[in-house]
Amino acid sequence: MDFFHVCFLLSQACLGEINDNFKRIYFSMNGKQISLYFILNDKSHEDEEVIRDEIMFEFSLLIDNFLEASSIQNDYNINSKIFSTSQVEFFRTCPDKHDVFIEFYRRSA
Repeated sequence: MDFFHVCFLLSQACLGEINDNFKRIYFSMNGKQISLYFILNDKSHEDEEVIRDEIMFEFSLLIDNFLEASSIQNDYNINSKIFSTSQVEFFRTCPDKHDVFIEFYRRSA
């Protein structure tokens, strides 16, 4: 799977779910590991629930369906992290090495 497919499927999963509290969304790919990083302006249990129960659920389902339709073995590991303070904390805790690292979404100021 390449980053174009991840971008497309993530955009589908995010439709109608992103609100003003979402500051940035990044994703990285390292081999069979896909990590999504959500940076929120303010900590919000509702937004964290949307990320976990709506976006990540839909994204995982879309990935599974894509891989099955493409006859690609589904041995991908998908995870997410939510940051609600600053992007400085995100970049301090984000792994240094990625095969692919993409800024997927940025709310303009």
